[in-house]
Amino acid sequence: MRITSSLVLVVALAACGSVAPASTPGLFGGGSSTSSGSAHLTSGGTSGTAATTSTSTTRGTVGASTSGATSTTQVTSSCPGYADPNTAASCHCGSGHTCGANNCYGGWYCELSDNKCVAPPSNCSSVGPTTGTASTTGTASTTSSGASTTSSGASTTSSGALGTGGGTVSELKFAVVGDTRPCNGPTDPYPTQIISTIYSDIQASGALFTVATGDYMFADPTTNEGASQLQNYVTARQGFSGPLFPTMGNHECNTDTTGECDDTGNIVSGSSAGSQSQSFQAFQQALLAPIGQSKAYYSIPISDPNGQWTAVFVFVAANAWTTAQSTWLDATLKAAQQANTTYVFLVRHASEHEGSGTSTPGTSGSEEVIRNGGYHITLRLVGHTHEWKFETGTPEVISGNGGACDSNSGAPASGQDWGYMLITRQSDGTLQVAEMDYTSNAPVATTTYSP
Repeated sequence: MRITSSLVLVVALAACGSVAPASTPGLFGGGSSTSSGSAHLTSGGTSGTAATTSTSTTRGTVGASTSGATSTTQVTSSCPGYADPNTAASCHCGSGHTCGANNCYGGWYCELSDNKCVAPPSNCSSVGPTTGTASTTGTASTTSSGASTTSSGASTTSSGALGTGGGTVSELKFAVVGDTRPCNGPTDPYPTQIISTIYSDIQASGALFTVATGDYMFADPTTNEGASQLQNYVTARQGFSGPLFPTMGNHECNTDTTGECDDTGNIVSGSSAGSQSQSFQAFQQALLAPIGQSKAYYSIPISDPNGQWTAVFVFVAANAWTTAQSTWLDATLKAAQQANTTYVFLVRHASEHEGSGTSTPGTSGSEEVIRNGGYHITLRLVGHTHEWKFETGTPEVISGNGGACDSNSGAPASGQDWGYMLITRQSDGTLQVAEMDYTSNAPVATTTYSP
C-alpha cells in the first residue's frame, strides 16, 4: 500500500462581492495558479510532507447531457400527481442511467408538477420498471418495448451504464458522505441545509454515485420519528442525480453503538431489546428499497466497460451482525479474490481503530472474517466519529462529517468543517481521495492509495 498526501490551502477574499472557491485542475475541471513548496500535514490525522498549492477557479455545475431528442407522452398515473416507473412522463434521465418509462431510475416516481424524480410517495404503491430507457450521449430513440437504436454508435459501451444494481462506468469517480443525523436527539433540528449543500456539491463534482456511511437519523426506534427524518434526508439529497448506496449505522437499529438488530429489524440487544425497530424499517423502505435491496448487507459490482478494471463495494451491516451475514461476507470476499477484482471497497459504519465504534458487533466480526480469509481490502470507507480522517498504517478513510455535530458543541469536530470525500481513479490505477469542504466545494486535503 502506498499513501501520499497533499494539503490545499484555500484563501477566500471578499470585497463587496463573492469570490469563486478554490479547486484542483484535472479533478475539478478548472484553471489554477500554483506555487510549490512543502508543508507538514497533520490535518485529519495524517502526517507527512506535502506540496502546498494555492488555487483559484470558478465553481460550476457539472451536469449530464444528451444529444438528440426524446419524445414522451404523459399519461394518467395510478398515483395522482406522480408517474410511476411504468408510466411515461417527462422527467430527465441522467446520462449513464437506465431509467423507467417515466425517465427516473431506481424505482423513483416522476413528480408531474415540476418533472422532478422523487422517492416513491408514501400514499402510492412502490412498483419497479418493466421496461427501461437508457440515456446515452449519442442520438437515440426509444421504443415502447424498451429497445433503443443509436445512429452515432454504441455510446453506452464507451461511457458505461450504471444503475442501482451497479454496472459499468468509464471513470471510477464517486463520493462518500456519512453521519447526517441531528446532533443530540430527535428534538434537535435535522441538518437539511447542510445535507442539501453537500449533495449539490457532489453533483457539481462530477461524481457518478455516492456511498453513505450510515446514521441518517437520531430517533426513538419504537416510534416513527426515523421515517420522518429519513424523508428529510431523501428530500435533501435530491440535488444529486446519481445512485446512492447506503450503509446501515447504529442509529438505524436502536442508537446504541453496541446495539444489534436481526435481518428483519427485531432489536436483539441493547435498549428496547425485544421490540421491532421502526428506525430499521424506515431505513429499509427509504434507502434500501429504491436500490432493490431487502437486507442491510449487500454488494455492488462496478467495472470499466472496456475491461481495464473491476471493483466491488461490499456493504457491511455492523449493527445487524449475524452468522448468516458472516458467511455471506466470507463468500463475497472470496469471490472477489478469485476473480482478481482490482478494487475491493469495504463499506461499514464504524472503524476498527477509532471511537466507540470499535465495540460494534459487526466491526470486529467483519475484520475477523477478513483476517481469517486473508482477504485484501483496497480501502475501507467508514464514518461514525463525526470527522474526516485519512487513517495511517491501514487503508481506511473516515467520512463522518455530513451534518452531525461533535458531542454537544453543535459544530463539526474541532478544526474541521462539514463535507464529503471525492474518490477518483487516476490514470496509473491509484485512487486519489480528496476531502471536500461543503461551503466552497474545494479540496481541504488529498491522499492517494494503491490498489
